[in-house]
Amino acid sequence: MISAALAPVFVLLLGNLAQPLWFMNGYAAQQANRPEWAFWDATRIVPGTVNEFPFFTFLFADLHAHMIVMPLSLALLGLGVAIVRRPRASATFGWFNTLSLIAMIGLLVGALRATNTWDYPTFVGLTAIAFAIAAWNAFRREASPSARVGIVVGMLLLPFAASLILGNLLFAPFTQHFTTASSGIELLHDGARESRIAQLLGAERTTLWDELRLYGLWLVIVIAGGLVLIKHVIGLEFRIQDSARRSGNESLLTIVALGGSLAVLVLIGLWREWSALVLLLPLLVSGTWLCWNLRNYPPPLLLPAVWGTAAIGLLVLVEIVVVTGDVGRMNTVFKFGLHSWILFALMGAVAVPWLMQRALSRLRFGLQFQPTNGAYGALVLLLALLRGGPQHVYPLTATPARLADRWNPAAPRSLDGAAFMATISSATGGPEHALDEDAAAIDWLQRNVPGTPIILEAHRPSYQWAGRIATYTGLPTLLGWEWHQIQQREVVNARPAIANRQNAIQTIYSTPDPQAALDLIHDYGIEYVYVGGAERAAYDTTGLSKFTVLVTSGALEEAFSQGQTQIFRVTEPGVPGVLTSDILIEAPTRETPPATDARHPGKRVARQSVITPGIAGRATRRCWQACSGWRCSMALHCWACRWRLRSLATGAMVVGPGRVSSACLCSATSSGCLPHSACGPTIAGVCSLAG
Repeated sequence: MISAALAPVFVLLLGNLAQPLWFMNGYAAQQANRPEWAFWDATRIVPGTVNEFPFFTFLFADLHAHMIVMPLSLALLGLGVAIVRRPRASATFGWFNTLSLIAMIGLLVGALRATNTWDYPTFVGLTAIAFAIAAWNAFRREASPSARVGIVVGMLLLPFAASLILGNLLFAPFTQHFTTASSGIELLHDGARESRIAQLLGAERTTLWDELRLYGLWLVIVIAGGLVLIKHVIGLEFRIQDSARRSGNESLLTIVALGGSLAVLVLIGLWREWSALVLLLPLLVSGTWLCWNLRNYPPPLLLPAVWGTAAIGLLVLVEIVVVTGDVGRMNTVFKFGLHSWILFALMGAVAVPWLMQRALSRLRFGLQFQPTNGAYGALVLLLALLRGGPQHVYPLTATPARLADRWNPAAPRSLDGAAFMATISSATGGPEHALDEDAAAIDWLQRNVPGTPIILEAHRPSYQWAGRIATYTGLPTLLGWEWHQIQQREVVNARPAIANRQNAIQTIYSTPDPQAALDLIHDYGIEYVYVGGAERAAYDTTGLSKFTVLVTSGALEEAFSQGQTQIFRVTEPGVPGVLTSDILIEAPTRETPPATDARHPGKRVARQSVITPGIAGRATRRCWQACSGWRCSMALHCWACRWRLRSLATGAMVVGPGRVSSACLCSATSSGCLPHSACGPTIAGVCSLAG
């Protein structure tokens, strides 16, 4: 249970070692004019990459796929524990349990791929290892060749293949239409160098110093736990070979030699600024050897060793290869580094109490504690938490800095992502304008506009106050942030279509010619035109005044007006020919050329493999009447408990109660779901979150 308590802390509530080091060397004091450094800089250690860890992910609260997928990845690891711990199938419930486990794994495997494809190879690979361990445990007990073949087929090949096939079938609509410009891997190289050898050897890699700042605590735990296990394995081999003449001195000498060699290697690597591979490669080789020699040991010893070795393997991998199409190696280091953190943390949650129990049982410090005593467990837990002391510096210093990084720090605390609009004004290259009018217009659209009509709003540079109507209503608009659209559609070269839409938006708002604007409105199937503070700041009044002319002519009608904000409804909207045409729709590949609009031969548009149907009613509906006060608090707590109990119950059923690895995974998985649980009451409208 100590591991179960540590798992969510290690996974979610620790930072890397960069933050405490910056407070020691004076870097923190030099950032007085950059308050955001306290939560941002620790995630940008290696040049040209992203070095996130879960605490930052949820603190920054940017709802990206790598955040959403974490509970799924942890759940799949939990099912891996269930596979390893699962006894041989009984005659009564064997097939039912097996099929249930395969069904859950298949569902998670498919969901993992659709949610965040970066997690797919890592955690599916670990699932395959879990099947292999379970098959080995049965394989080594059988002497019959035919029985062994049956075990390999029935416990490894068939269930793993069935899980993959089921996952693909359940998410076939996604996999059939999913394309990406980032596909495959290539060796990490420096293209500026002449020879291929020079390109490979001269590629910029993570230095040992940077690697220690990112994963130093985890590597210390890996080395300490690994040395203890190696000593045990070597000592056992010595005792088996000659128990009369050999003692533990040989294994102790071996461990001292290994530890000393690693220490010298680290010191030289830091002095010479070598690549992190100088430490990671020996650790990977040693970890692989250790996992092989622990293959007959129980899961509480074997699985943490596998997780730690896999984490090191991922760190080695990103220093050798890069995903094709990546921005340098930014996302390769980012996504697989996050996987390493999770695996290191779970390994540490099991290894740290185990190491401390061994140390305390030898030293005792004069205290009469036994491993079964509650006081002993409390002491181990306390020491384990203190062991991660330096990594608590980031959460303690980054949290207040992030909370202060708001447009209006005095705005009420709330889970309502739109509540801030009632309290601030914004300037986007023009005069300031109050956002409370935008808030009122958004609320009106949510309540009164059914389906998914296209709404036109201003196009502004990325990270400015634009695209806010589409964001907060769920209604489609012509164009969001330019670079994000280019990235997400690079596989079909959407740049020409994006440029056309930029020009169309500019023309509709800026031209003084009502008919020219109306033609474009019909051409793109626009049903609502939004004119608010951002539009008045971006476009001149001469162009905006034509909308009044179009109202007078009957082409538009004013549907909403408050202050300087107006929403115009198109009385006879056109068919969105740019979105749908008579072109045969095919799933695009990296070689697919951009499509051409049938009505405008010179206008190139991105192919769409799926046309999303309209959704009746509001984009986000309230299922219950709003409530506040203690009822709001109860709603949040009930929702959070639902996640935790469901995860714990599922883990207990498939893994089994009372075991270190199962408790660790169940606790981490349920805690990983808790940050997501806050979204539930907001989406369902259970509570009033407007402050």
